[in-house]
Amino acid sequence: MKRKKALVLEAKKLVRLSLDTAGGLSGERVQAILETLKASGRPIHQLRLLLKAYQRFVQVELGRGQGLLECAGTLQPEVVAALAQHLSIATKRPVSLEARENSSLIAGVRVTLGDHVWESSISSRLATLSSAL
Repeated sequence: MKRKKALVLEAKKLVRLSLDTAGGLSGERVQAILETLKASGRPIHQLRLLLKAYQRFVQVELGRGQGLLECAGTLQPEVVAALAQHLSIATKRPVSLEARENSSLIAGVRVTLGDHVWESSISSRLATLSSAL
């Protein structure tokens, strides 16, 4: 158990080393880390556990910069770009948003960025109201 915890902590450290100065993942840094691990001479079973944890944390890190913007109608590309820029400033990392139409929102928007969700729509307010009754 202690060994697994140590591998998880090491994987988190490797992810931090994989970030560039702007806070995004650097392909070159990831490649260098993988090459270093390959040449480290560690036992295969230990490398497998470390790489699985590293992959999981890299996927989480990638999700922090890619978001989904849902709206009941269509949004202008300028609005999507402005919101992405605002989120980049707020999170201090590059953010890209994919705009998608979602008629179940009735009116309003929902932004999902990593594991954060911000929603301001009539359907969410109606759901809150119905659960309170």
